[in-house]
Amino acid sequence: MSRLARSCSDWYRVLELAALSGTLIGDEAGIYDPRDYNDRLLLGLKGTLSEAELYTLKTRLQGGRLNKARQGELAQILPVGFVRTPDHRVQLDPHSDVQATLRVIFEQFDRLGTANAVLHYFRDQDLLMPRLILQGEELGQIVWRRASCAAIHLVLSNPAYAGAFAFGRRKQAAKRVIGEVPKRTRLPVEEWEVLIPGIYPAYIPWEKYLANRTGLPKNLGCFAQASTVPRQGEALLQGIVFCARCGRRMVV
Repeated sequence: MSRLARSCSDWYRVLELAALSGTLIGDEAGIYDPRDYNDRLLLGLKGTLSEAELYTLKTRLQGGRLNKARQGELAQILPVGFVRTPDHRVQLDPHSDVQATLRVIFEQFDRLGTANAVLHYFRDQDLLMPRLILQGEELGQIVWRRASCAAIHLVLSNPAYAGAFAFGRRKQAAKRVIGEVPKRTRLPVEEWEVLIPGIYPAYIPWEKYLANRTGLPKNLGCFAQASTVPRQGEALLQGIVFCARCGRRMVV
């Protein structure tokens, strides 16, 4: 019952069902009858206190995370290209092929100017990209897969590759419907909760990262930036079909 009491809406529903069926509720302090007014009042008060206690716990935990983040000591999931040593230091991935591939992405973006052009370069040269497995039995392992516009965009937009520690880069919207997955929106650099340059070893300078980030919104061909509205037309899938190779919208 302690879990149900963390939400008053769930707790009062249990009390109502227990009262209708004549079920007693017990805890370490005693046994209560939900049909009795005084017992029901006490159970409702305990549920309110339990919900408030959960909120206080969450607030303290979040405050502790934010405090560690402000010191640059919060252990986050490192992107591909970085590893954490046993003494909790962060260093570049010792595999030279991983480092070389990431440096090719930054060099080609600097030369070509768009993430889509970098994708074409990888496809033309038959190059693979390292990906970090974030779940399952192979958690933390590196796998090599075909390059995609979204993967290249993530590398170019991650401040860790410029040596910066960032926290609170996204804002999570409140749930409007029970069971709904809350949406997370990216915030501009000036609205990040914590930003500390020079924490990680860098692949590119911070100034170069800011220049790359400024140029990324111009990559309208990428999945992440394809936000144009489908127009009228006789085609069945007008404006909503994307090419799996380059990420551009397909036309007749």
